[in-house]
Amino acid sequence: TIEAYQEAIANAWDNAVEVENVEKIGLGIVSEYGKGSKEAEEDKGAAVQFNSTFAVVALDKEDKIVKTLVDVAQNTVAFTKEGGLETDVNKPGTTKKELGSEYGMKDASEIGKEWDEQIVVLEDWTIGKTKEDISSLELDENQVAKDADLKAGITVSLTGYQEAILKAIENVK
Repeated sequence: TIEAYQEAIANAWDNAVEVENVEKIGLGIVSEYGKGSKEAEEDKGAAVQFNSTFAVVALDKEDKIVKTLVDVAQNTVAFTKEGGLETDVNKPGTTKKELGSEYGMKDASEIGKEWDEQIVVLEDWTIGKTKEDISSLELDENQVAKDADLKAGITVSLTGYQEAILKAIENVK
């Protein structure tokens, strides 16, 4: 069936943004098991969290970024203690941007900002940057930016986002 594809295209259309001076665009995806994965316990089954980080970049004729969009699909599949599925895998997943304030990071954030508010800081920082600028972004031992402007607005580990942005640049068409 094509319903899921139709929904994805409609969603893309509804969320399109106008960007000037775009010569080419690229998409990068980085997937990994999430930190929320848990081994089975006596009274509970295991749970596996999957994180897929998506980055879209638009480049100008000088290969400088004119727009970056980043999002993460973070979903968990839980199992019963007998090994059967507990999660309804037919239910659509969501992304951190779609969740917005429901993601629940604001209270745990040192700067009092939700994930979707913080990722905009990274997206905006990339404007005017090149692949070399992105790859040379220095991170501390916690994978947080050393750059003062970035550090003031985004407190999460940037490794996966940096990797997805670089893949998007490599995939530019």
